[in-house]
Amino acid sequence: TWSLSFSLRRLSGDGHVITVSSKSGVSISIALISNGIIDLRLRGENGSDEHVSADTPLAINTWNNI
Repeated sequence: TWSLSFSLRRLSGDGHVITVSSKSGVSISIALISNGIIDLRLRGENGSDEHVSADTPLAINTWNNI
């Protein structure tokens, strides 16, 4: 079962990070960076870290389709 929590915090500059995490330790962090790049980071239960970067239109379209 997922227990989701959202946090929005300031980064250096104009960026923001939204983090979604579950009780089991899986987390998804989305960084909105001021140069138009979205930085997506997935962290698994075992601590493995997967990293994906996407440009803004792709990421916005992905979120709109959810």
